[in-house]
Amino acid sequence: MDQPTFTPVQKIVESSGTLFFKFGELDETKPAGSVRIRVETIVYYLEKYSQDIIKRKLSRLGEVPKGLTL
Repeated sequence: MDQPTFTPVQKIVESSGTLFFKFGELDETKPAGSVRIRVETIVYYLEKYSQDIIKRKLSRLGEVPKGLTL
């Protein structure tokens, strides 16, 4: 029953440039395997895109805080 609230929340979060992950429909017969695959996917995504996401987020904020380098 989460779908009616998920879509509006997803739009709000995406428009803010904030990272978020949804764990949906885990495999009922092997939930540990499903979680492992999802975690591996998140790690890969963060390794590949995190620097660009942080730079975009900071550019929206304006000035980069002192001591923060990317």
